[in-house]
Amino acid sequence: MRIADVIGCMVWVTAFLAAIAVVPVVGVFIGLLTPLPFIYYLFGLPFRYALQLVCIVMGILLVLAVVGGVVRLGLFCLEFGVLGFTLVWALQNRLSIGWAVGLGTTALVGVSLAVIFIVAILEGTGPTQMIKSYLSASLTLSPEAYRSMGLPPEKAAEMKAYANMVRNAVLRIYPSLMIVGSGLVVWINVMLGRRLFHYRGISVIDKKELVMWKAPEHLVWGVILSGFSLFLPNDSIRFVALNLLIIFMAVYLFQGMAIVSYFLNRFKAPMWVRVILYFFIAVQQFFLVLLALGGLFDQWVNFRRAEVNES
Repeated sequence: MRIADVIGCMVWVTAFLAAIAVVPVVGVFIGLLTPLPFIYYLFGLPFRYALQLVCIVMGILLVLAVVGGVVRLGLFCLEFGVLGFTLVWALQNRLSIGWAVGLGTTALVGVSLAVIFIVAILEGTGPTQMIKSYLSASLTLSPEAYRSMGLPPEKAAEMKAYANMVRNAVLRIYPSLMIVGSGLVVWINVMLGRRLFHYRGISVIDKKELVMWKAPEHLVWGVILSGFSLFLPNDSIRFVALNLLIIFMAVYLFQGMAIVSYFLNRFKAPMWVRVILYFFIAVQQFFLVLLALGGLFDQWVNFRRAEVNES
């Protein structure tokens, strides 16, 4: 482990985290790429030195964040540092894309829950109550905000009722949103990290593995059981079933994306076709549902019968 690597990693991590506070809107998406510097500088190091490097960087930046009054960024550094270390371990041990994303998601969710518990204890409240209060504050506009928008009283009442409906819906599926969102962040960093290593001449996950990836076959039983459980009269069971169903279908959404990539590679689709297709997938919920169903039925239909050559 070199001092230059510690400094370089710290500078890049600081830059990514600073984007969250400095750059409006886009900065949040830039900040989600904070694991990449960890992945870049930790890859190839022995386990002990990689652990030392990530702990030094996280420790220094966490202290600086506390001193500077930006504790939230310090907590992000902690979460993304653990994620970066986990992904490096998975990639160096040549784990499959499914295992890499699964372990990374588990690590990110685990650290996030630990942070929530610690903050809740420090604030003298329960984790669940703290999450509800945060979401309620984020999704509820004040009466002054409605007046500043120039809305008449009846429209303001409608907007408030709609905001309350959205808040209740988010609270109901918050566990699955947290897990699926974490999985998406992990998947993006794995894909970009793979591309980063490709430019360095290092192969970690080949293209064939990506386009041929399938969810475990027994996972379909989770979809079936959680789907039927939605019709049970118990609210707690339906709450758990709904969140599990969203998580399972998100997994099959990734399988549907793999199917799309398979056919794009098979027919050698030009870049502009890929860009347009992925754009519509990103902005149209119908395509997301279609891809998730395609991934689910791929368990029986097997859309990818032929092998593809890595390009």
